[in-house]
Amino acid sequence: MNIVEFLLYLIYGFSMVMMGIFAIMQKDSKIANFSLIRSIKYLGYFGIIHGTSEWVTMIMKLELCYPYLHTPVSNINLILKALSFMFLLYFGLDLLPMRTKYRSILLKIPLFGFLVFLLGFCLLIYRFGADYHVLNAHYKTITVRYFMAVPSCAIAAAALYLNARLIEKTKSVKISKRYMNLAWIFIAYGCVEGLLVSKAAFFPANVLYKELFPEYFSIMTLSFKAFVGFIVVHLLLKVIDTFSWEQEERLYQLEKMRISSEERRKLGLEIHDSIIQELYAMGLKIEYLTRNKDQASAPKVLVEIKGNITATINKVREFISYNALDEIELERFKDSLEQLVRKYNETQGIKIELKCKLSPYIAGDL
Repeated sequence: MNIVEFLLYLIYGFSMVMMGIFAIMQKDSKIANFSLIRSIKYLGYFGIIHGTSEWVTMIMKLELCYPYLHTPVSNINLILKALSFMFLLYFGLDLLPMRTKYRSILLKIPLFGFLVFLLGFCLLIYRFGADYHVLNAHYKTITVRYFMAVPSCAIAAAALYLNARLIEKTKSVKISKRYMNLAWIFIAYGCVEGLLVSKAAFFPANVLYKELFPEYFSIMTLSFKAFVGFIVVHLLLKVIDTFSWEQEERLYQLEKMRISSEERRKLGLEIHDSIIQELYAMGLKIEYLTRNKDQASAPKVLVEIKGNITATINKVREFISYNALDEIELERFKDSLEQLVRKYNETQGIKIELKCKLSPYIAGDL
């Protein structure tokens, strides 16, 4: 191993582990109601395990472990790679926008696939010896690369794409583009990690193999993988920062609603203490006039009533102006529509069905 390859292994492993630590740290985030934050822990496990696996590969290539440990360490490292792609598949399946009951069924697939891999792994060792996988890379190529790495990256990319389309409907173009960029990154990573394998005598390993990559593109496969790790971390940071800002904005809007509600309560007390008293006073004066039609004080009482009416009108106008709403929150608007439809259906023969779906990512304003 030359110094460049050593540094690339070191950087690649570091970028994966750094991505994993960052992702796991988000599990207690205040914005945990977003689907990406809910699923990101699996991406974190993938990053840490996969990065550790790459460092183990680097140590073995440097021949830093004892010769008698080479076979068991190599076998453990192969299991680590398979385990990492199992968690990447968990990430993609959990992120897919679907009903909870379907998600719970699909989330059984990664563990089942890993157990099948482990069963075949152990049977081959039992049949041909502990060094079978060290001497023969076919099982590793077919199971870990083709059947685990490629599908897990493809499903993760598809989940990110579908979430990007949902977010785009809420007019969050910036976040949608970042989701799209993450999807393309995982597609590229899946092609490099899953398809660029060691040359073998079976398809597609005899047509597409990693020795072609440096030959035609003049860069090493590891350099691209390291680049992908840092790009994923960068895009995750951007997405989560944007979500955090939106969450803070949402909390700010809720605080405004709380303050508005408190002001309305005060205005309600003011209505009771002033406007209703004015109306009650007018009622008493009108009652006085009806009972004493010929009194000389009638014109004075009428002037007072007129003054009471003017004062009441001004207070009502002030109240209406103060409480005029410039915006309607989407959630409140949806609730109002549902109540209106429910009341209509209770009294009318023709039923109305309301279909209104709000994205969980952003609650915008109308």
